[in-house]
Amino acid sequence: MIKSSTDYQKDFVEYEILLHTLGGVNPKELTNLENRIQEYESSMNITPNQISHSLLLNILLEKSKMTQSGLAEALDVSQPLINRILKGNVLISKKLGKKLAKHFNLDIKLFEQIL
Repeated sequence: MIKSSTDYQKDFVEYEILLHTLGGVNPKELTNLENRIQEYESSMNITPNQISHSLLLNILLEKSKMTQSGLAEALDVSQPLINRILKGNVLISKKLGKKLAKHFNLDIKLFEQIL
């Protein structure tokens, strides 16, 4: 059960990541997340939010257990750029979105919908 708007936003982003993962996804995990999100949206009478660039990148780093430096090196970008995105000071560009999609094996549509 989702208890706060912060939990809701995190679950919503994780759900979008699962929806856009190329390859195998656990359908039960996807369904459970979807049900929790819908239950929260109904109980709070809200509609889905825009995905936060910083939250998306944070969750991708968390799930992959990568560091900011490791991701920056893997994507051939600066670590300060990754840090600025995580702090919400900079948005993910189209070029970086393509690199992130390729690196994390995600459909580019995930990044296209937030740009």
